[in-house]
Amino acid sequence: MRFLRLLPALVLCGACLPAFAATEPQTIKAILTDNAIRLDVKTVKPGLVTFDVTNTSTTKMPHEMVVLRSDLDASNLPVKGARVEEAKYKNVGEVSGLKAGRSRNLTLTLAPGHYDVICNMPGHYEMGMRTSLTVEK
Repeated sequence: MRFLRLLPALVLCGACLPAFAATEPQTIKAILTDNAIRLDVKTVKPGLVTFDVTNTSTTKMPHEMVVLRSDLDASNLPVKGARVEEAKYKNVGEVSGLKAGRSRNLTLTLAPGHYDVICNMPGHYEMGMRTSLTVEK
């Protein structure tokens, strides 16, 4: 009997849950140039984050954007054979093989912490294609 009195409140509360659970992803514009990765923001809140990735290379060079969870600054990642050793870090997502003039979106769920955003095509990281992103606590 007591349950029946609570039922309307439970149904109403349950109907509200999807509205609270659904959040719009934050968007970061990521520009891949000939020798850099530029993010329009360096700090985001935890949760869904969409990277709007565009390769603006004037040399028609393909690039990739790899998001790594790391405690190191993006300029201090270990390199072996002209590439960052990705296996030492948590790869949370990537856009690979992005041709010049093309764009692609990548949506990730990011927890608080430090992330490095790199191009790990051979030699590209060493050319300066790296930056950091902080997800606030």
